[in-house]
Amino acid sequence: MVEAISKWLLEYFSMLYAKKRTETFDFQEAVEILKKDERFIGQILSELNQAGWITKKREETDRRKKIYQLNTPDEILSELGKKLYK
Repeated sequence: MVEAISKWLLEYFSMLYAKKRTETFDFQEAVEILKKDERFIGQILSELNQAGWITKKREETDRRKKIYQLNTPDEILSELGKKLYK
């Protein structure tokens, strides 16, 4: 389920989307793209995941590491639109 997000979070999503589109990435790549403190990046990724804007899964070889993938804006807007029509 997709939830609306705040403007500041949308800006970080946009920065990630401009670099990665729907390619998978890890936490360290997110740090390099967003150029922010690791704790703050963790918070951003967590909020985007909870809102349904990204998906995360565990890496197969090292279960401690997470792999992220952005949902397309088209999918997100479609889900938000469906939710508003209920």
